[in-house]
Amino acid sequence: MKIANIIEETTVDGPGIRTSIYFQGCPIHCKGCQNKQAQSITGGYEKSVDEIVTNIQKDLFLTGVSILGGEPFYQPNDLFELVKEIKSKCPNLTIWVYSGYYLQTLKTNTLNCEILKLIDVLVDGPYIEELRDITLRFRGSKNQRIIENPGQFI
Repeated sequence: MKIANIIEETTVDGPGIRTSIYFQGCPIHCKGCQNKQAQSITGGYEKSVDEIVTNIQKDLFLTGVSILGGEPFYQPNDLFELVKEIKSKCPNLTIWVYSGYYLQTLKTNTLNCEILKLIDVLVDGPYIEELRDITLRFRGSKNQRIIENPGQFI
């Protein structure tokens, strides 16, 4: 899969101590995007699911994994394999996925539905610069939602 960055032991992309995995590639191109370097699918570097999960398993302090971008659902097959492996090998960790798409759009695709059933939290919606709010926890703009157990809405 194409990865823009991996940050270990961070506290900004969800509760607790997390590993944040930034996927490379995003077709949305939100105005004011904080991760412009992750927009092009040709950037970043290759990383296997096994490499990522092995590193996650080594960190005894983690409470969760956050998957961001770019746009994680731009690489749906890789996203599915990654969340499936994390859920299988690290069942005690929560999985948050940030997407520029709303849940209503994501759930129109069968593979996306399988992903949504596996994750604990979806932060959905594009970043809208005019709705920026620095007081929001784990979000950048007022339109974005934190949806717990998004698989229940499938």
